[in-house]
Amino acid sequence: MTARTTASKKGKARRLQQTVRDLLISELGIHADDILSAPMGLAGCDLILSPAARAKCPFGIECKNQETWSIPKWWRQCTTNADQENLSPLLVVKKNGQPPLVMAELYTFISLLADRVDDLELLELRRYREANREKELHADRPDEVVE
Repeated sequence: MTARTTASKKGKARRLQQTVRDLLISELGIHADDILSAPMGLAGCDLILSPAARAKCPFGIECKNQETWSIPKWWRQCTTNADQENLSPLLVVKKNGQPPLVMAELYTFISLLADRVDDLELLELRRYREANREKELHADRPDEVVE
């Protein structure tokens, strides 16, 4: 069902903002006091981030929960608001019955992937070192006889 009144449209938008906020809190460990959902109609990013939250989530987030999409217009709004806060733009869009989607600049996305690959490579390196450390610790011991 499509939201028809201004109040129901703002309610849909507010719910998406709260969902994004709650996920950032639960998944990134951002303290609830460090990320606020902006009141509807307030100019600027939809989520207000403290410096501590920005360290974990350096994005100016705009949330749109509508059935008719105006991506170019929304992207301009998102980038303008993010630029004012010195953040990277991140647009979250949703339609009824569909999962939320995220739009970011390509280079931002690639940078996030590169960071993730670096994290995974570092994890593999740590595992390799731990495995070899165990081998080195047991190298001086004779093999145990298994019965």
